[in-house]
Amino acid sequence: MRYEQGDYVVHPGQGVCRVNGVDRRHTIVGASADRPGREVERLEYALTPVAGQRVSIHYPVEKEDELRPVIGKADARRLIKDAPLLESDTFDKPQSWTVRDHFIGCMRAGDCTEAMRVVKTLHERVASAQRSGRKPKACYTSVLSEAKQRLYDELSIALDTTQDRVEELLRDSFERAGGLRRA
Repeated sequence: MRYEQGDYVVHPGQGVCRVNGVDRRHTIVGASADRPGREVERLEYALTPVAGQRVSIHYPVEKEDELRPVIGKADARRLIKDAPLLESDTFDKPQSWTVRDHFIGCMRAGDCTEAMRVVKTLHERVASAQRSGRKPKACYTSVLSEAKQRLYDELSIALDTTQDRVEELLRDSFERAGGLRRA
């Protein structure tokens, strides 16, 4: 097992979670209408998301490769410093569901850099619409909110600071680089 109690990991669907331990759980496999199946024991990580509902998630240890560790402190600092240089995502389909699927998929499958790219891209699109006197697409604002939460959770854990401080560090980084207009 790669993770231990107290570690922080990034769950593909839930974002940053704290590992509370490893549990032995018994499940029935191979059951059907004509046969009872058999009981198997498997190890599962007990995880608690750092944001949102304080629920317990049980995640199979055999799938631990789908979890990833939280970005390191030095990498977090570098990512914040280099965020203004990060290329925006060029995906732009008119259907809201494709936009949502694309950007949520990028966050779930990618690392902290991909979450940063999603935040930067959607922030730019929301700000552009507002500058033009238009209302931003609802899918942009909702995914931007989710992406910020995920990004700020991870960076605040990595830097051992608050999400407000992470937002301040990012704002300072963009201001030094010539700005990213506020949305």
